[in-house]
Amino acid sequence: MDEHKDETHSEAGLDRLAIVSAVIIISISGLALAGWLLNWLIITRISPDYIPMAPSTATFFFISGAALLLYSYQPANITARKFARAGAAFILVICFIILVDYLAGSGFDIERILLPAPGKFDQVPVGRISPITATSFVLSGSALLLLLFSPEGKQRTKSIAAYLATSVLSVGLVILIGYLYGTPLLYGGTVIPVALTTAVAFVSLGVGILAAAGQHYWPVSAFTGSSVRARLMRMFLPVTIALILISGWLDIVIYPLTNNHILASSLVAILSVSIISIVISKIAQIIGGDLDRADTERKLAEDKLSFLASIVESSTDAIFGTTLDGTVLSWNRGAEKMYGYSSDEMKGSSIEILVPHDRRNEISQINEKKRRGELIERYETVRLRKDGKRIDVSLTISTIKDDSGRIIGYSTIARDITERKRAEQIRLDNERLAAADKAKSEFLANMSHELRTPLNASIGFSELLNEGMAGELSEKQKHFVKNILTSNQFLLTLINDILDLSKIEAGKMELSPKKMSVPETIAETLSLIKEKAMKHNVLLKMEFDPELVFIEADKQRFKQILFNLLSNAVKFSKEEGGTLTITAKKEGDIAKISVSDTGIGIKEENIRKLFHKFEQIELGISQKYGGTGLGLAITKQLVELHGGKIQAESKYGEGSTFTFTLPLKATLKEK
Repeated sequence: MDEHKDETHSEAGLDRLAIVSAVIIISISGLALAGWLLNWLIITRISPDYIPMAPSTATFFFISGAALLLYSYQPANITARKFARAGAAFILVICFIILVDYLAGSGFDIERILLPAPGKFDQVPVGRISPITATSFVLSGSALLLLLFSPEGKQRTKSIAAYLATSVLSVGLVILIGYLYGTPLLYGGTVIPVALTTAVAFVSLGVGILAAAGQHYWPVSAFTGSSVRARLMRMFLPVTIALILISGWLDIVIYPLTNNHILASSLVAILSVSIISIVISKIAQIIGGDLDRADTERKLAEDKLSFLASIVESSTDAIFGTTLDGTVLSWNRGAEKMYGYSSDEMKGSSIEILVPHDRRNEISQINEKKRRGELIERYETVRLRKDGKRIDVSLTISTIKDDSGRIIGYSTIARDITERKRAEQIRLDNERLAAADKAKSEFLANMSHELRTPLNASIGFSELLNEGMAGELSEKQKHFVKNILTSNQFLLTLINDILDLSKIEAGKMELSPKKMSVPETIAETLSLIKEKAMKHNVLLKMEFDPELVFIEADKQRFKQILFNLLSNAVKFSKEEGGTLTITAKKEGDIAKISVSDTGIGIKEENIRKLFHKFEQIELGISQKYGGTGLGLAITKQLVELHGGKIQAESKYGEGSTFTFTLPLKATLKEK
């Protein structure tokens, strides 16, 4: 982000520099043209001792400056670009003709056609362009045209323009040095010399074109950015050029004042040494600061790498790196634990030793994706441990690239998902079993009518036969009919229990809770079991809480719950009989009803089996007392449908107590 900001800042600075350079060129050439028009030559040559800028030169500079300004200030304006291109092309063509005319000696003299000849200055022609000037204009015109015609993103043309602009800048600097050191040979001698103002304008034009080309092209690229080289170049080169220029200027200024060459040279040397010392000190400061920063960044990078390495090493996932051909380079502790291979065993080995034979076809598929640089994420497969055990794993494989973006290896994160897979399989199995159980329950619930109807008919006809409605039966026939009737009634009870349980499990059991009297309902239920209790010599007792009068419940299902508990209490009484006690209490907003007996009791290890479907506590007991193993399972389901709970307590040989609770206000459980 910082580099991006630096780049944006540099581009903005270069744009401003190009505009300033263009303004300087237009100002210098404009003053020269005004001087020629007003015959006030002092503003065309800076000093009476220097020759003035030729009017044609001033004209070409004015056009060049305008073209550069249009390109830099309004780069997207098509009309402005057209004018700038036309001006640059005009300069290039005219100056090329002038240069060819000078080299060929044809005497065509196109300048005489364009502008009148102003004569000579101290026997030196001043109204004509110097060959040096013409050459520089050919170079600068070409550079401007390359910039103006350069397509967006085309770097080569801008690079050539930057090289040409560098040549123009160099020519201008050489001419300036010639003036500062009094060396006419460097600015044209006595043939056709170049004016000092022309040199300044060429320096400005070269700088302006370089700035307009941008920071990505030499030599500007050597000065931009935050690198040590760029910072040294920004400091050292301008100071060096300034030192050369200032030294010559000081020698020219100091000598006339002192009239002593030795003193003048000494002062210049002292100044030069002072400037060089300051520059060297600054350079040392820059280099030292960068070295300190580099050392700090190196330490930070090492700490970061150490921190990342510790994270990788302490991860419970297997993390390892491989070469392009699958050779293991790194192997963390998580990988050692997951696969059973130590780091020393795996480093240098092929990763394919972890792949089972039946999974070898995966290797080519994975390698193809890796070659395309694709991220392989959460790829579930099977791998082999060192002990041969197969484990389910989830792989995430990413590429490792060098600084140039070339893929040099792969990083793999493997997670053991064996337990998750096992849990998923168990869940799926349970879902299938639950679906099958539900389908069975739905089938039985829907078959209620089809099963009960023929059975009721069989019971009805058996009762008619038993009562002699079809004629008198012999004792043997009565015995047979009685067995048929008993078996049918048992079968009907079994079917009713199965159908009730199936309805509950299928979610088709509908409760109709209404306000009901607890004492009355219990009394009605006791009347159903009273005869059976008398046969087993069981005494019935009731204990009612006077505060418990009414509750909201499905009366039929409430009686079914109570009847099942009472029937079991009577059925499992001792041979000599016993006592059966019903207790009803109110505890807050809950009705608590208990059925206690003094029967045979239940062993402690069998209590957990009580409310399971088709569970018989002991084979001998079930054979002696009979039963389907569904009564308590149905009772528990009915209690829970009412929003209540049921529990059992028992002492083997002493009796049992079954207690269920129901809310006073109906709160039905969702099916």
